[in-house]
Amino acid sequence: MIAIPALMLAGFSPVQAIATTKLQSFFGKLSASTYFFRKGKIPVATLRWPMTASFFGAICGAITLRYIDADILQRKIPYLLGLLTIVLLTWVPRMRKYPPSRILSIGAFSLLIATVVGFYDGFFGAASGTFFTFFLMLFLGFDPSKATASTKLLLLVTNAPALAIFIAGGDVVWNAGFCMAAGQWIGSRMGAKLVVSKGHRIVLPVMGIMCLFTIFVITAGSVVMGSL
Repeated sequence: MIAIPALMLAGFSPVQAIATTKLQSFFGKLSASTYFFRKGKIPVATLRWPMTASFFGAICGAITLRYIDADILQRKIPYLLGLLTIVLLTWVPRMRKYPPSRILSIGAFSLLIATVVGFYDGFFGAASGTFFTFFLMLFLGFDPSKATASTKLLLLVTNAPALAIFIAGGDVVWNAGFCMAAGQWIGSRMGAKLVVSKGHRIVLPVMGIMCLFTIFVITAGSVVMGSL
């Protein structure tokens, strides 16, 4: 939500901004995923079907982006994040007293949640990590650390096909993308280490803060873009 408006303000088209963001995001997710995998935090076998569903969802989303204006999503996301923030603020105290439990089967989660979030990530992508982490905790009963680690792998899977489609379409601005990728690699590794060492003590508060911050950034970005 920071990178896309910033790149558009720098003169990138919406598709170029999203495509270039996918490039830098891919390296960030790869950095975090490899760290979490080495630490044994990602249940790869459990995520087999969600990975498959989100992969095909992302392909459909990236293709759709080439024919539909993504700006409409940017105007609606603050409302979704506002609702998610309210749920998080009320849900966090309960999670500290009662461990989360599974509501959906892996198959149902893959079909109903992973496909939709994967499509959204391929189409637009902003805050998709927050959505994945929250839904993994809510519907599969993952603890915050496990949900965060799993989200990185799912986003790596959704970024790959979307990025390939954008590359094939010539939409990626490579020099900007690689500069951003270097920062993503370092920052993602540092964040992954914090998740492993601090667990839910840092994941849930950061999720709430980032939801609020993202709402502010989207709203401010919309005002700025509307004034240009």
